[in-house]
Amino acid sequence: SSSGGGGGDDGGKKCSGSRNSGDESDGDHDGVTSKTPDNYLPSLILNGCIMMGLSVEYSIIMPSLLSYVDHLNGKAIGFALALSVFSLSSAVSRPLAGCASDSLSFRTIYTVILITVIVGNILYSSAWWLGSMSVLVLGRMLAGVGGGSIDLAMVYTTRVTHQKDRTTWIARMQIPRMLGMLFGPCFQSVLSVLKLDNSSLFGHSLNPQTAPGYFMCFWVTLMVIMVRAMLKEPATRKFVSRSSETAQMDHRHHEDDHHHHHHDDDLE
Repeated sequence: SSSGGGGGDDGGKKCSGSRNSGDESDGDHDGVTSKTPDNYLPSLILNGCIMMGLSVEYSIIMPSLLSYVDHLNGKAIGFALALSVFSLSSAVSRPLAGCASDSLSFRTIYTVILITVIVGNILYSSAWWLGSMSVLVLGRMLAGVGGGSIDLAMVYTTRVTHQKDRTTWIARMQIPRMLGMLFGPCFQSVLSVLKLDNSSLFGHSLNPQTAPGYFMCFWVTLMVIMVRAMLKEPATRKFVSRSSETAQMDHRHHEDDHHHHHHDDDLE
């Protein structure tokens, strides 16, 4: 019976070991990658630069938007419309970008977002010589899609950082965004010093109203190049649903009960 007891102890240890291994395997599915955040540090910095760059876009355009709308005879309704469509497209693109990250690569989503922003700024600057308020509004609507990069950067951060450091990294990612909102008005001050009223770019008028749009085209194009060349995709991870985890635990408990039942029969 002592040998049987020893067998029972061994069986208990095996069962305990299986539970521990199961717990460890469950821990592997808590959303923490096996990679260290240092492996993704350049990509995290790139995400921060993108957030800063697109925050600059908003604060660069705003100081000159009212005078731009006045030039196109857009009046107050035109100014309000330009602001509204930008905010609306930004609000819509943010959850869409986050959802798209479940099925598409981050590199692909960022590329689509940034190219859309480039097209939007081209239309915004072109509205001056086209004399079209509709083109300006359309340009602002497309530029607002850049808001999707904010949620995308947050999703990327959660994918590549450990759970214990995740909150810290998310807080750090907000710093470039705030810096971008500070740099925008500084750029407008530089434009006022340069006095671009009589300048041209590829035959198009370059002035304090159109220059911000052309600058953003150049700036965002650099972002596209960096994303294509530098962004590292998060490691592929497998997730176990709660229902399957529960089923596995029930199955293990059933096997344990069955084992102890046969052990009791042997002792009898």
